[in-house]
Amino acid sequence: MVHGQWTKEHDIFVIALRMGTNFDWDRIGQEFRGRFGTPTTKKDLESRWNKNLKSGKPALAVDNYRHSGVFDDSSPNIEDVVRVIKIILDFSTPILEDPQFCELISFSFLKFRVES
Repeated sequence: MVHGQWTKEHDIFVIALRMGTNFDWDRIGQEFRGRFGTPTTKKDLESRWNKNLKSGKPALAVDNYRHSGVFDDSSPNIEDVVRVIKIILDFSTPILEDPQFCELISFSFLKFRVES
């Protein structure tokens, strides 16, 4: 990926697959290339994650939600969290087989949609 060409959509997709699936970087790269039609490598994605995303506000908001189950409607990153959830729901992963996690995501997602 050429430096400076990353978009918010790219970043949200990487955050979703890294934090919400058990995919390795090879699989994340495969999914990324399929979705965006770019020649981005697993090294590009891993570097982007480590240098720019893992400690950024959207990833921290997702991590807070993932651990607390609290959907902070006042967070400036609420839309990012919802976008990550939507992407995660597109993939069949072990985390989605956990009934409590699915119930939490469903309730939170529906609550956000109703209040927005």
